[in-house]
Amino acid sequence: MNSFPIASPGISRRHLLRQVFAYSAAAALAGRLPAFSAPAPGEDGLTFLMLGDFGNSKKYKIIKEGAVPNPNDGDPNAPSMQEAVAAAMKGYVQTRSLKVEGLFLLGDNFYGTMQGGVASPRWQDGFEDMYPAEVFPGPCWAMLGNHDYDEESFHKVAAELSYADAHPSTRWKMPAKWYRVDWPAKDPLVTCLVLDSNYHNRLAYLTTEEKAKQLAWMESELKKPRAAWTLAFGHHPLYSNGPHGDTADLIAAWGPLFQKYGVAAYFCGHDHDLQHLEFEGVGTSFVVSGGGGASITKLKKPDRKIYSQSINGFSHLTVTKEQLTVRHIDPAQKQLHAFTRDLAGKVKVMT
Repeated sequence: MNSFPIASPGISRRHLLRQVFAYSAAAALAGRLPAFSAPAPGEDGLTFLMLGDFGNSKKYKIIKEGAVPNPNDGDPNAPSMQEAVAAAMKGYVQTRSLKVEGLFLLGDNFYGTMQGGVASPRWQDGFEDMYPAEVFPGPCWAMLGNHDYDEESFHKVAAELSYADAHPSTRWKMPAKWYRVDWPAKDPLVTCLVLDSNYHNRLAYLTTEEKAKQLAWMESELKKPRAAWTLAFGHHPLYSNGPHGDTADLIAAWGPLFQKYGVAAYFCGHDHDLQHLEFEGVGTSFVVSGGGGASITKLKKPDRKIYSQSINGFSHLTVTKEQLTVRHIDPAQKQLHAFTRDLAGKVKVMT
């Protein structure tokens, strides 16, 4: 397997990081890369699936201004893209006989209104039935996106935080706005920090006090004993080639902690696409998986590499003692991009 070269970040955090490598170099390399095979049945390691920006079924559908039309938009009888991606996830797991430890739900879990709060029918339609327990029996670790904050009347944030208490049998897990997961519970292989990245939003966001409290909590948890792998999850990207771009506040607040304590990867959504970014001198891989069902949007910086594509889909994470493997998968179950990362931080990219 080949390792991709990567570029150096800018000296000032106010400036964009330099692109990982030039487009022409990437095109030249592409022909030399061997194929990265799809996971075999019974593949070793812990398997997780993740998706963001998915809570957009037909009944509650929102299409963003400037969005790229989805192929099913013009057909009222066609499934929504949330349904199409969910069906792909189910087929992907079943045809490969994968044992999924759990799902990471990367925010924007419910677009639009949510009357009834914890009793809303959207829980059954958009979560319980959409990602059924017979295929995904494990926990579903959820985090808050900006659209989870965007309802003043029915308080979706409160509903999402309270749903598991009201429905003890659910797989939905959101015990707090930010929380830690060590998995498996006995002899954990991975430590996950699930974060609230809502530093700015037009209706509601973390208060100054909450930002400080979460940051102190993050460092406290990172100082504690952890598993071999430490991963972070949130809704908003630190770095993104999508229309929202980089998030300066998160780069400044979280970036130093990720670097200091060896956070191997940060997974997020917010931009409706699939991405993988690497930067020289930055010890964290940055992965965007925002193609879970909302209308996709055009890339803002399509040439900053390693990979970005405006497309719906989901992501597959495999964790072993030696390495992480991340795969981006489209609604036809086609693997679009994949990479591995070892404990020393060496990244190998294959598609």
